[in-house]
Amino acid sequence: MGADVATGQAANAQRGDLAGQRRQFGAIEGMRQMEQMLAMIRQLGTLPGRKSVLLLSPGFVTIGDPDQFKSMLDKANKADVTVYAVDVNGLDPRSIKAKPPARL
Repeated sequence: MGADVATGQAANAQRGDLAGQRRQFGAIEGMRQMEQMLAMIRQLGTLPGRKSVLLLSPGFVTIGDPDQFKSMLDKANKADVTVYAVDVNGLDPRSIKAKPPARL
């Protein structure tokens, strides 16, 4: 019925290779997203006053280095940039259940 799962040595090796590729892609994607945030902070930092950014995102990938993330936060604070993040995964219209109107 299409639910067969191979458990042989070759299938396990292939799953291991795919997991390794996902980790590598995640690190590359994390570096790209961090660089985009840093570029935004640098550009907004040239403007006077306090700046606010509303970030609508399905998630932010990091490379798992807390020192690099803290460095980005320090740069944002120095540039007077505040980022408000909203996880848009919860905004799926299929996840919203209609409630009946309240009765008085």
